[in-house]
Amino acid sequence: MNPTSAPARWQHEFDATPAIVSQARYAVASFARASGASDATINAVTIAVSEATTNAIVHAFVDLAPGCVSITAEAAEGSLLIRVTDDGRGMTPRTDSPGLGLGLSLMVSMSSSCDVRTGPRGVGTDVRMEFAAPEITGSPHSE
Repeated sequence: MNPTSAPARWQHEFDATPAIVSQARYAVASFARASGASDATINAVTIAVSEATTNAIVHAFVDLAPGCVSITAEAAEGSLLIRVTDDGRGMTPRTDSPGLGLGLSLMVSMSSSCDVRTGPRGVGTDVRMEFAAPEITGSPHSE
């Protein structure tokens, strides 16, 4: 796909199961590639999306039925904005957690900015990551 004909935004909702990690990674990489992102940007995005999606699956639905993980990717002039949102229990520590893992610090180090907040409507978690991608041309982000 030619970057000039690539959609500016992609979104998909997944059932929160381990199988979605590879699906999400592949879909976001395909979107980034179609948007004109470099291999380095695509690698950073896929690693961060894998971590954010895995965190949602492992932490968001403890003592709850698995819900949904929504991923949105948006290309704009010089950047990619990626959101990974779940409808789980939010930023509540797990009682059986061995401590802070490397996932959050990896997402922060791979992205230009990373913001973790309560999800839409006060439910779940919303991870917003922006990736510098000077090779991408387009309009500013819609948010």
